[in-house]
Amino acid sequence: MLLIDTAALSAGTQTLDLRPEAEALDLDPTAFSAIALDVQLDYRDLDPRSRRLYLRFHVTATAHLVCDRTLAPFDEPVEGTHTLLYVPTDSPLLPDDDSEDDDVRILPDDLAPVDIADAVRETLLLALPMRRVAPEARDQDLPTSFGALTTPEGTPIDARWEALLALSSDDTEGPDTP
Repeated sequence: MLLIDTAALSAGTQTLDLRPEAEALDLDPTAFSAIALDVQLDYRDLDPRSRRLYLRFHVTATAHLVCDRTLAPFDEPVEGTHTLLYVPTDSPLLPDDDSEDDDVRILPDDLAPVDIADAVRETLLLALPMRRVAPEARDQDLPTSFGALTTPEGTPIDARWEALLALSSDDTEGPDTP
Protein backbone atom coordinates (compact mmCIF):
# COMPACT_ATOMS: atom_id res chain seq x y z
CA MET A 1 0.00 0.00 0.00
CA LEU A 2 1.12 3.50 -0.80
CA LEU A 3 -1.25 5.91 0.93
CA ILE A 4 -1.76 9.64 0.45
CA ASP A 5 -3.43 11.14 3.53
CA THR A 6 -6.14 13.45 2.20
CA ALA A 7 -7.02 14.70 5.69
CA ALA A 8 -3.55 16.22 6.03
CA LEU A 9 -3.68 18.01 2.67
CA SER A 10 -4.27 21.73 2.48
CA ALA A 11 -5.96 23.28 -0.54
CA GLY A 12 -3.62 24.12 -3.39
CA THR A 13 -0.63 22.59 -5.13
CA GLN A 14 1.84 20.44 -3.23
CA THR A 15 4.67 18.07 -4.04
CA LEU A 16 5.75 14.86 -2.37
CA ASP A 17 9.00 12.98 -2.75
CA LEU A 18 8.45 9.32 -1.85
CA ARG A 19 10.85 6.37 -1.81
CA PRO A 20 8.65 3.28 -1.43
CA GLU A 21 10.02 -0.23 -1.10
CA ALA A 22 9.12 -2.76 -3.80
CA GLU A 23 7.05 -4.77 -1.31
CA ALA A 24 4.79 -1.75 -0.65
CA LEU A 25 3.86 -1.81 -4.34
CA ASP A 26 3.39 -5.61 -4.47
CA LEU A 27 6.51 -5.94 -6.60
CA ASP A 28 9.24 -8.51 -6.30
CA PRO A 29 12.18 -6.87 -4.46
CA THR A 30 14.61 -8.91 -6.55
CA ALA A 31 13.13 -7.39 -9.72
CA PHE A 32 13.00 -3.69 -8.71
CA SER A 33 15.10 -1.42 -6.52
CA ALA A 34 15.80 2.28 -6.00
CA ILE A 35 12.16 3.27 -6.57
CA ALA A 36 11.69 7.04 -6.52
CA LEU A 37 8.31 8.69 -6.78
CA ASP A 38 7.79 12.41 -7.38
CA VAL A 39 4.14 13.34 -6.82
CA GLN A 40 2.46 16.63 -7.70
CA LEU A 41 -0.89 17.16 -6.00
CA ASP A 42 -3.53 19.75 -6.66
CA TYR A 43 -6.18 19.55 -3.95
CA ARG A 44 -9.40 21.59 -4.08
CA ASP A 45 -11.75 21.54 -1.09
CA LEU A 46 -14.37 24.21 -1.74
CA ASP A 47 -17.18 22.14 -0.22
CA PRO A 48 -17.71 18.40 0.29
CA ARG A 49 -19.48 17.99 -3.07
CA SER A 50 -16.80 19.73 -5.11
CA ARG A 51 -13.66 18.24 -3.57
CA ARG A 52 -11.05 17.23 -6.15
CA LEU A 53 -7.61 15.72 -5.98
CA TYR A 54 -5.55 15.87 -9.15
CA LEU A 55 -2.47 13.72 -8.79
CA ARG A 56 0.38 13.38 -11.27
CA PHE A 57 3.40 11.24 -10.51
CA HIS A 58 6.68 10.38 -12.14
CA VAL A 59 8.28 7.13 -11.01
CA THR A 60 11.81 5.88 -11.65
CA ALA A 61 13.39 2.59 -10.63
CA THR A 62 16.11 0.14 -11.45
CA ALA A 63 14.80 -3.08 -12.98
CA HIS A 64 16.88 -6.23 -12.60
CA LEU A 65 16.41 -8.14 -15.87
CA VAL A 66 17.81 -11.14 -17.72
CA CYS A 67 19.06 -10.60 -21.27
CA ASP A 68 17.00 -12.37 -23.97
CA ARG A 69 20.12 -12.91 -26.10
CA THR A 70 22.82 -13.88 -23.62
CA LEU A 71 20.81 -14.88 -20.51
CA ALA A 72 23.11 -12.62 -18.50
CA PRO A 73 21.55 -10.54 -15.71
CA PHE A 74 21.68 -6.75 -16.11
CA ASP A 75 20.17 -3.61 -14.60
CA GLU A 76 18.03 -1.23 -16.65
CA PRO A 77 16.67 2.13 -15.48
CA VAL A 78 12.91 2.43 -16.10
CA GLU A 79 10.53 5.34 -15.66
CA GLY A 80 6.97 6.38 -16.29
CA THR A 81 4.41 9.09 -15.64
CA HIS A 82 0.74 8.72 -14.74
CA THR A 83 -2.13 11.01 -13.84
CA LEU A 84 -5.10 10.31 -11.55
CA LEU A 85 -8.16 12.37 -10.71
CA TYR A 86 -10.10 11.73 -7.51
CA VAL A 87 -13.65 13.13 -7.34
CA PRO A 88 -16.67 12.71 -4.99
CA THR A 89 -19.00 9.74 -5.46
CA ASP A 90 -21.75 11.83 -7.07
CA SER A 91 -19.49 13.57 -9.59
CA PRO A 92 -20.48 13.51 -13.27
CA LEU A 93 -16.79 12.98 -14.06
CA LEU A 94 -16.90 9.39 -12.79
CA PRO A 95 -16.85 6.87 -15.63
CA ASP A 96 -19.71 4.44 -16.24
CA ASP A 97 -19.38 0.91 -14.92
CA ASP A 98 -18.75 -0.26 -18.50
CA SER A 99 -15.88 2.17 -18.97
CA GLU A 100 -12.31 0.97 -18.72
CA ASP A 101 -11.10 4.41 -17.61
CA ASP A 102 -9.46 3.88 -14.24
CA ASP A 103 -7.77 7.28 -14.16
CA VAL A 104 -10.83 8.88 -12.52
CA ARG A 105 -11.42 7.45 -9.07
CA ILE A 106 -13.64 8.07 -6.06
CA LEU A 107 -12.35 10.42 -3.38
CA PRO A 108 -13.55 9.05 -0.02
CA ASP A 109 -16.10 11.27 1.74
CA ASP A 110 -14.61 10.61 5.17
CA LEU A 111 -11.17 12.00 4.21
CA ALA A 112 -9.69 8.50 4.26
CA PRO A 113 -6.29 8.07 2.60
CA VAL A 114 -6.13 7.14 -1.08
CA ASP A 115 -3.96 4.24 -2.18
CA ILE A 116 -1.91 4.85 -5.34
CA ALA A 117 0.16 1.64 -5.15
CA ASP A 118 -1.68 -0.09 -8.01
CA ALA A 119 -1.19 2.86 -10.38
CA VAL A 120 2.52 3.10 -9.51
CA ARG A 121 2.98 -0.67 -9.90
CA GLU A 122 1.24 -0.71 -13.30
CA THR A 123 3.29 2.26 -14.49
CA LEU A 124 6.54 0.50 -13.57
CA LEU A 125 5.48 -2.78 -15.16
CA LEU A 126 4.45 -1.01 -18.37
CA ALA A 127 7.84 0.73 -18.45
CA LEU A 128 9.70 -2.59 -18.73
CA PRO A 129 11.08 -3.20 -22.22
CA MET A 130 9.44 -5.91 -24.32
CA ARG A 131 12.84 -7.11 -25.55
CA ARG A 132 15.24 -7.33 -22.67
CA VAL A 133 18.67 -6.96 -24.19
CA ALA A 134 21.72 -6.16 -22.09
CA PRO A 135 23.65 -3.06 -23.22
CA GLU A 136 26.72 -5.11 -24.18
CA ALA A 137 24.57 -7.41 -26.37
CA ARG A 138 22.70 -4.68 -28.27
CA ASP A 139 25.30 -4.34 -31.04
CA GLN A 140 25.88 -8.06 -31.58
CA ASP A 141 24.82 -9.58 -34.89
CA LEU A 142 22.11 -12.19 -34.64
CA PRO A 143 22.61 -15.37 -36.67
CA THR A 144 19.73 -16.01 -39.05
CA SER A 145 20.74 -19.43 -40.38
CA PHE A 146 21.92 -22.43 -38.44
CA GLY A 147 23.67 -25.62 -39.43
CA ALA A 148 24.90 -26.84 -42.78
CA LEU A 149 22.69 -28.48 -45.41
CA THR A 150 25.52 -30.68 -46.58
CA THR A 151 28.30 -32.59 -44.95
CA PRO A 152 31.86 -31.27 -45.27
CA GLU A 153 32.28 -33.63 -48.24
CA GLY A 154 29.36 -31.94 -50.04
CA THR A 155 26.81 -34.75 -49.78
CA PRO A 156 23.28 -33.95 -48.53
CA ILE A 157 22.73 -34.58 -44.85
CA ASP A 158 19.40 -36.34 -45.34
CA ALA A 159 17.52 -36.84 -48.60
CA ARG A 160 14.18 -36.36 -46.83
CA TRP A 161 14.93 -32.61 -46.55
CA GLU A 162 15.02 -32.07 -50.34
CA ALA A 163 11.25 -31.53 -50.54
CA LEU A 164 11.48 -28.81 -47.91
CA LEU A 165 14.42 -27.18 -49.64
CA ALA A 166 12.33 -26.95 -52.82
CA LEU A 167 9.73 -24.95 -50.91
CA SER A 168 12.33 -22.37 -49.91
CA SER A 169 13.61 -21.84 -53.47
CA ASP A 170 13.47 -18.41 -55.05
CA ASP A 171 10.92 -19.24 -57.76
CA THR A 172 7.43 -17.95 -57.12
CA GLU A 173 5.56 -20.74 -58.85
CA GLY A 174 4.17 -23.50 -56.70
CA PRO A 175 4.30 -27.21 -57.58
CA ASP A 176 0.77 -27.21 -59.04
CA THR A 177 1.01 -24.00 -61.06
CA PRO A 178 1.32 -24.35 -64.86
